[in-house]
Amino acid sequence: MKKKKSDTHRGYDFSNVVRGKFFRLPKSQRMIPLDADIVAYFQKRGQKEKKAYYVLINETLRRAMNYEKPIASLAARLQKIIAEEVERHGAQK
Repeated sequence: MKKKKSDTHRGYDFSNVVRGKFFRLPKSQRMIPLDADIVAYFQKRGQKEKKAYYVLINETLRRAMNYEKPIASLAARLQKIIAEEVERHGAQK
C-alpha cells in the first residue's frame, strides 16, 4: 500500500532544504571559579574585539582542547621512536 502525500507538503519545494542548518549544540551553564585577573583580561579583550568575554573564554578553551589531542599523540609517537632508537643502539654495543 502506497502512502499518500500529506496535504501539508503540497505547494512546498523541499529540494534545497539543508538538514540541521540552524542546529546549534546546546549550551551548558556551569558555575566555575575564575581568578579575577583572568576575567578582567577577557573582559578587556572582549571590549576591544566587540565580543562577550565568555565567548572569548570558550574559544580559548576550545583551541586548547583541540591543540591537546595532536600534542598527546605526537608525544606518544616520539616516546615510541625514542624507545626504538635506544633499543636499537643499545643492541649494537
